[in-house]
Amino acid sequence: GKANSFTVQQVIANWVPGSTTWFNQPAVTTSNQVVVPHTSQSVLDLDLNVTDMVSSMVSTNNYGFLMKLQNETFYNSRIFVSSYNTVHVAKRPKLVVVYQ
Repeated sequence: GKANSFTVQQVIANWVPGSTTWFNQPAVTTSNQVVVPHTSQSVLDLDLNVTDMVSSMVSTNNYGFLMKLQNETFYNSRIFVSSYNTVHVAKRPKLVVVYQ
């Protein structure tokens, strides 16, 4: 696609992974969201700074993150390795917390 930029947003309500679908997504806030720009690269490692969202989660509730394309139309996509992937173990997503 020509517009695969996406956002990472803080989920602000409880949700059930096994029963959540496109039609009943959990509520999110756009406050402190991270915008990841479009890319034409087929393989790309990302290092995103979600410090402000995590700070908010510490002072309220932690329901996780929602990643969502900014332009959700046919042919726009971003593909990620899941935490269950057994082939590309080093590419699994992870959250690194650094205390200063």
